[in-house]
Amino acid sequence: MERTRTYDSDLTDAQWDLVEPLLPLIKEPGRVPKHPRRDVVDAILYMVRSGCSWWQLPVDFPPWQTVYWQFKQWEKRHVTERVLDLLREEVRLVEGRNPHPSAGIVDSHR
Repeated sequence: MERTRTYDSDLTDAQWDLVEPLLPLIKEPGRVPKHPRRDVVDAILYMVRSGCSWWQLPVDFPPWQTVYWQFKQWEKRHVTERVLDLLREEVRLVEGRNPHPSAGIVDSHR
């Protein structure tokens, strides 16, 4: 059963429709995941947005150990990078810009 979407960081249905196809398929045969992947993604986004540590995730998310393990698996497969690339391209297209940036700015403070 999926949790109720209550946080500002939770994905909208439209956002989930963009992100879900980028997540690796669940291997067959295998264990059916205990927690919906959307809940795991929402937990990761909550942690990033709030700045809390893994173990401080609210109880309505999957256990922090599950969220952390899944995050590490996706990081190994560069899933996060692909999601960020797609979302950046989508935002740029909506703004009427080229989907691929032509320049970047690096700022360093000491």
